Amino acid sequence: MKNEKVVCVLVFSFATIMGCTETASAPTSADSAAMDVRHIEDVSGLIDANPDAHQTPDIHPDVMQTDTTFRTNPTLATLNDNQARDLGTYACPSIVAGEPSNLCQHITDYSGFVYNAHSHRMMMFGGGHSSTSTDDVVIFDFDLLTWTSSYTPTPCAAMTLANYDVATATWTSTGHPVSRHTYDKLVIHPANDRLVVVGGRAMGAPCVAFQAESEHEAGYDAISFYNPLTKTWRNTGFKRPWHGYAATEIDPQTGQLIIFDTLKVWSFDLDTLEVVHSKSHGIAGLGIDHSLVYYPPTDTFYSIRGDHGYAVYEIKLDRSDFSQSSVKQLPAPTGDAPPIPDDQFYVYYGGYAYDSHNEVIGGGVRDGSFYIFFPRENRWEKEVVDIVNPSSPVGDVAFHALDYDPINNVFIFINRDYQAGPKTFAYRYRR
Repeated sequence: MKNEKVVCVLVFSFATIMGCTETASAPTSADSAAMDVRHIEDVSGLIDANPDAHQTPDIHPDVMQTDTTFRTNPTLATLNDNQARDLGTYACPSIVAGEPSNLCQHITDYSGFVYNAHSHRMMMFGGGHSSTSTDDVVIFDFDLLTWTSSYTPTPCAAMTLANYDVATATWTSTGHPVSRHTYDKLVIHPANDRLVVVGGRAMGAPCVAFQAESEHEAGYDAISFYNPLTKTWRNTGFKRPWHGYAATEIDPQTGQLIIFDTLKVWSFDLDTLEVVHSKSHGIAGLGIDHSLVYYPPTDTFYSIRGDHGYAVYEIKLDRSDFSQSSVKQLPAPTGDAPPIPDDQFYVYYGGYAYDSHNEVIGGGVRDGSFYIFFPRENRWEKEVVDIVNPSSPVGDVAFHALDYDPINNVFIFINRDYQAGPKTFAYRYRR
């Protein structure tokens, strides 16, 4: 972007914040039936300093109600059209005590990260299943261009059935949600800085000493909210009505969570934990490979499948009468679509995001090429990435590990190179 400073005005007039908040006191028995409040670190002396302790009914105290200026990074400012910069190997900012040190690089397995516009950073939570047991929130800092850990992960020795809360899919001793495949189900609460983890597959992480799937199934259901200010989690016992392989996105018009699965499109209130609307559609077979992206120029959501011929689905919401919302598969787009994966494993190349500078949807990195979708033209474009500081091939995006930063006008993504070590890249489509 041409300017060295970008001013973001964040004003939210919707979504009165309701429900429990993170405090240092223990939940009451009544509260425990609905949700569990745990803490990452001792905040007993911070109750008065905790902005959540003094909520008002009309606004959330974490909402930034003044102009916030975020500076562009001079290193990223030099990128030209179709250029990427290798930002180095993802070096594991934290390691689970008792887990092999290299496993933490698999945090992106069937997982991803999300851009937080409130604080101008990427926030990642993932792993799980047969990859890594790490349960920390990892932050990408645009000043340092590196990943940092928010707190110390739960140690392997504590990952026992006796320490597992099946209702909320968390470790009782730390309150951390268990590591899990998060697919395309990470969002930022529209009215504050919260990272929201909308379920995911938690079964069988390497450190977990018990393998009974019934003990892990709650990982598909549980919705957890992470407060980066207090470094606390609010973990709910919510039971999802949608399919576990859904994709999610925030509707900026209502502040509600939109869920798209193989059954329906859903509208969900993150504050009351209630389904507001749902509508059935006739699309079958949607799995873990699809992404959901909101496209502001036409007020449309697009779902892109990552391993079934890269079908594109258009979702247009009728917010006055949700039953009249439309969901349809677009005709086969023209241009150079991403290739269908030919791996022997169930691997796909997802990770798509909206580029607000160029009004396109980009991602799906495969074999060093970046793919751009033009919604208004129903057209794909392939760009062979030009690396300004080549040290290793760009390769393929790691599942959903990609999002867009509007301040620097770059996509950030992590590739899937587990031999040399996964790399973080910054890519600019057009200046």
